[in-house]
Amino acid sequence: MIDSMTMLDDVAFAKAMLEKKTLSGADLVFALRNLLRMKYYPVAVKFFFAKDELDAFKKKADYKVSAHPFTFCHYLAASRQRGDILLSPEKGLGCTNAKYIFGWKGKDEGEIKSHLKYAKDMKQAEKIVDIKKRLPQNLLAFATAPLHNS
Repeated sequence: MIDSMTMLDDVAFAKAMLEKKTLSGADLVFALRNLLRMKYYPVAVKFFFAKDELDAFKKKADYKVSAHPFTFCHYLAASRQRGDILLSPEKGLGCTNAKYIFGWKGKDEGEIKSHLKYAKDMKQAEKIVDIKKRLPQNLLAFATAPLHNS
């Protein structure tokens, strides 16, 4: 058991956490929020590439699905601030940049133009898009949840 004085001393608290044999989700959240001074709960993201894994999640988790497409950032914010467990297939994602990263959309002129605000010209914007890391194109869905509920 960690006492209040230990929790007030960041070094002692970190050492006490490291001495534990296993850390629960709550331990991780508590450590991240206190040691990193996070304002909100850390969020877990799960990417589903296998149908059986997605089906198991749907049976087990108490999740919500958006009625309208949202940005990936909105999904993270809802999990972070409201504690929602959310699931989104491709049709639930409204952000073209995230769709490109998730392999749900190919490179097109719109994607390149959306990066002009970060570049000096179209050629540089296209380079930015080309060097982005992308997930494999067989992504079925993703889920977001507060780390302690994942």
